[in-house]
Amino acid sequence: MEYVKDGILTNIIAPGAILTSMVADAFKRINPDNPKKAEVEYTHRNPARALGKPKDGAKLVSFLISDENGYVNGWTWW
Repeated sequence: MEYVKDGILTNIIAPGAILTSMVADAFKRINPDNPKKAEVEYTHRNPARALGKPKDGAKLVSFLISDENGYVNGWTWW
């Protein structure tokens, strides 16, 4: 809130698991014979029931830093 008065918006992005090569490698270590099974088991325990894709995060960042975002700020009033 400190910088909003100066027109500076700040946000924090805290994604869940994103299906990157690092995460895919983790599934391979968990179940070398069937990494897809490890992925599916993880996904079923994930509240979103899916893994994010890198482009999902990229779209969010792209919006937040664009001129289209004139309001979204990482602050919630309770």
